[in-house]
Amino acid sequence: MTLIDRSQSRPRSVMLAWIKALRPTHWVKNVLVFAPLVLAGRASDVAAWVGAGFAFIALSAAASAGYLVNDIRDREADRLHPEKCTRPFAAGELEARSGKILAVALAAFGAWLAGTWSLPLGLTLVVYMIGTVAYSTGLKREPVFDVVALAALYMLRLAAGGVASGAALSQWFLAFGGLFFLSLALAKRHTELRRQTDQTETPGRGYAPTDWAFTLSAGLGAGFGAVVVFLLYVALNGGPSGLYSQTTGLWVIGGLLAVWLLRLWFIAHRGALSYDPIVWAFRDPLSRVLGLIAAGCLSASF
Repeated sequence: MTLIDRSQSRPRSVMLAWIKALRPTHWVKNVLVFAPLVLAGRASDVAAWVGAGFAFIALSAAASAGYLVNDIRDREADRLHPEKCTRPFAAGELEARSGKILAVALAAFGAWLAGTWSLPLGLTLVVYMIGTVAYSTGLKREPVFDVVALAALYMLRLAAGGVASGAALSQWFLAFGGLFFLSLALAKRHTELRRQTDQTETPGRGYAPTDWAFTLSAGLGAGFGAVVVFLLYVALNGGPSGLYSQTTGLWVIGGLLAVWLLRLWFIAHRGALSYDPIVWAFRDPLSRVLGLIAAGCLSASF
């Protein structure tokens, strides 16, 4: 593939380049830290919100450090990519040495902030950072292990929210979350494969374009496995648990989840999904509408 000519493109300022390298729009994924306290019916607990807020800030700093490490390591491969070639390190707008220094500073800040709130949160953040480094340095190039690692990083966000807010994560929640985030990780990889059918192998990955059938079937299976777990929880544990006063709204949420996953995978199969499904969901108008309806149904269930 011919490298894209950026000689005629308008250069960004250094400040804008750093902002893009830190990917603040991806911090929205860390909103997951608030899920445990909301789902546990502790939305009125101020201390729980403060703890989750600490987790959100610490994870955002750690995530940006991980993005810097990832983009510095992948800058050569990114120059061959039709979209990733505009990343600041791949485009030559930022120096790798400066990026490494900032990455260390952000990681240290995130660990310090998390540890200030509680030792469990600090340890969870350290595990998260180890996971991001492992993903960037090797796991992302190993088929299957890459999507499992991505799903695990999502789950660590939930774990961080749980330990920070004091909201325990049930086995039902863990089973649902593991399958759901595995589906999202596969959707991300599936989109890349559908966009790069002109290459024998996706740059920086271990997949070939023909592997889209695997990511499609595995992703849909994981997604609807998550829906089944959710509906089984509602049927077997939702009412008797005492947490919810009625389960009608929960059944509606299950249906909305199934519709949303179908739409997500339809768009991913067309190669029109952005590279992170959660960021896409926050930007997508219909996803926001479905999310608001689901939030209303959840609120009415308590």
